[in-house]
Amino acid sequence: MYGVITRVELQRVRSRNTTNLESCECLPHAYEYQRLLTPDEHYFARDRLEDVVENDPDYADAWAVPAWIYADVHWGAFDSVPDPLDRALHAATQAVKLAPMHQQARLVLANVHFFRKDLEAFPIAADETLAMSPNDSNVLATIGSYS
Repeated sequence: MYGVITRVELQRVRSRNTTNLESCECLPHAYEYQRLLTPDEHYFARDRLEDVVENDPDYADAWAVPAWIYADVHWGAFDSVPDPLDRALHAATQAVKLAPMHQQARLVLANVHFFRKDLEAFPIAADETLAMSPNDSNVLATIGSYS
């Protein structure tokens, strides 16, 4: 009845582990930050997502995206939060714990292990991410650039 992309998207929406519409609404702002990479978007997305994980701590998407934002802080983007890689690791680990099949959570976990220079954990996280998404160009490019 529906194509593969529609079925995958419907499954993704159904698997969200929140019923809080406000929590879901903050994610587009975070994705806008990842697209624009401006200071205003960074602070807005970070602040909103920190509120969401505080108020909706079982929402895996809301943990996965701040992990990317904290990893960006490590690279020097717009912010000076303390221990950004520790924060990124905590957020990514929490996202994977809540949703073990969450592709972005797995990818950012591998990313964080790489930048923490954890050469034991990185290959494991990278292999798990690649096993989940062997044909995803973003996963292949990200993991490939670290290998």
